[in-house]
Amino acid sequence: MDDFRDIVAAGFAVVCAALILVAWLLLMGDKPEHGYSIPHIERPVAAISSI
Repeated sequence: MDDFRDIVAAGFAVVCAALILVAWLLLMGDKPEHGYSIPHIERPVAAISSI
């Protein structure tokens, strides 16, 4: 390595990979897992008949 261009290019690649990893973690961390959630079934409300 005679000049610093190789070091700068490697550092830029590491920074880009870190930014992509952080963005992926932020995007995937907010989504709930649909496969493992228990479905919530609401009980029907008793209708009041006025007849």
